[in-house]
Amino acid sequence: MLLETAMAVDNLRASAPPSSDAILVRGLLSDAAWASLGTIDRVDGAPSVSLVQIALNEQGSLLLLISELASHTRN
Repeated sequence: MLLETAMAVDNLRASAPPSSDAILVRGLLSDAAWASLGTIDRVDGAPSVSLVQIALNEQGSLLLLISELASHTRN
């Protein structure tokens, strides 16, 4: 389901011309290999931040490489 949603969003983005903000962000992301991902725990409200690998697909959409073991998958 997540993959299908990502593909649908990519299809919508492909039909619209990129804004100057999108071009700037994609340029910044293309030079990065890591990012910080933060969520709020659903049970106790505590913040959880970790380092994640990032990449861009052919359309310039952000891909996050996250293990299913990570707490972020539950928040």
